Amino acid sequence: MEIVQKIIKERTFIDPKDGKTKSRFGYRGHNQIAWIIVHYTGDYGSQGCAKRTAIAMQTWKRAVSTHYLVGDDAIYQTVKEKHAAWHCPYDNCNKCAACNSNALGVDLVEHKRNTRTHSVKDRDWYFTDKVIQDGAQLVAMLADKYDIPQDHIVRHFDVTGKWCPRPFVGKDTNEITGDIHEIGWVMFKERVRLARRCPDEC
Repeated sequence: MEIVQKIIKERTFIDPKDGKTKSRFGYRGHNQIAWIIVHYTGDYGSQGCAKRTAIAMQTWKRAVSTHYLVGDDAIYQTVKEKHAAWHCPYDNCNKCAACNSNALGVDLVEHKRNTRTHSVKDRDWYFTDKVIQDGAQLVAMLADKYDIPQDHIVRHFDVTGKWCPRPFVGKDTNEITGDIHEIGWVMFKERVRLARRCPDEC
């Protein structure tokens, strides 16, 4: 699996809103990688292009990052696995079992048909088959690498209740795929399981 390295170089930045120094990623401390949290970017302008977001993350004045971006164009790594990316609200694990300190963040880069609106309630956010397939292969590889069980591969939604990744969240029907969003997540997890080294033992 080819992964393009676009590691964020500058860890800290000055937040223009309050003038404080903040970070784009952090350190795990003694925490071991035990979870994979799947997201979408929520950027209707990306239209499946991981490179766009990978480049933007280099200079964002925001405490937001992810380890991997899976797009139609390529898979980009933006934060080293040994570091904690800021992809989940919880920096430590006091509030939730999965948090930035013990998880890897994987963003699937979505498409949106109607770009005049970008509400999370819209039903036209979707992933292409390529992104789903490549994303499942990547998640399976990472899960095998760190011996992460299937039930520790979760959505952002499962951690915080945020509707992310939207194409995999909700009991409504996706306008593009015709599938119920929740079923999309079940199908993705099954692809991950089948792609793992020992699919019947995970």
